[in-house]
Amino acid sequence: MSETKPADTPEKPADAPITGGEASFSFSDEPPKKSVLKELLASVFSSDDRTRKVAWIFYLSFVCLIGVVSLLVLQFMQNRVTRKAQQERATQIEKMASERIEAERKKNEPPPHFSLGTFTLPLTETADRYPGTRNVAEFELSITCDTKETCDWIENHLDLSRGFLSPLMTPRNRMMLSTPQGKRAFRDEITARLNVLIGSKGLRGRVLEVFFPRFVLS
Repeated sequence: MSETKPADTPEKPADAPITGGEASFSFSDEPPKKSVLKELLASVFSSDDRTRKVAWIFYLSFVCLIGVVSLLVLQFMQNRVTRKAQQERATQIEKMASERIEAERKKNEPPPHFSLGTFTLPLTETADRYPGTRNVAEFELSITCDTKETCDWIENHLDLSRGFLSPLMTPRNRMMLSTPQGKRAFRDEITARLNVLIGSKGLRGRVLEVFFPRFVLS
């Protein structure tokens, strides 16, 4: 009988993993890798003077760089806040100047005015009245208002405004109306009467003054 020799089994390399069941192991001659940060930290305490000096120079330069960048960022933020404050201040000054100019313009321009038309006022009989005279006063009534809206309201309610003045159009003394003091008192009565009307309607405006562009006694 001839003997059967087993087939040659291929040799495994020295660093091949050893397997058994589900577990597997491998061996390598490469040393474990260190992180860059650890290597840099280790170089600070290196026994080599050259390496240690270079490491310290690097760290100091890095710290200085961070400080310079931080200062630049801080200065940039401060300049930005300063510019914003200056712009707000300039805007405020410009607004105040515009308001002052507008106030001066309104102060210099005449107040809004409106004419209520012509009125006829009967006068009381006097002994010195000339025969054939009508014994009345004819006058044009104009007003000035605090705002244009007030005059516009009077204009839009002209019939109501004229009718509200009817109680004042009672016979008056001719001699009294022929004097500046008498006319002034009559104008004040009309002003107060119109302001009562405006207030009764819930308006906030008022009539400033009443004028007689034409006042004729006949």
